Amino acid sequence: MVNMTTFFGMSLGAFVFWQSMDKVHVWIALHQDEKVSHFSTFLILLFDINSCIFL
Repeated sequence: MVNMTTFFGMSLGAFVFWQSMDKVHVWIALHQDEKVSHFSTFLILLFDINSCIFL
């Protein structure tokens, strides 16, 4: 009986973990473009500042 309860408990835990990782993956994929956009804007500003310093 304990083995069956442990099996179902671990199966439920694995299912919940899998679903949460799936939601995290979708969230990361949806926000990936936003991060790249912010990073590229940061790089552009950084290079503009450096070019002004060296002129």
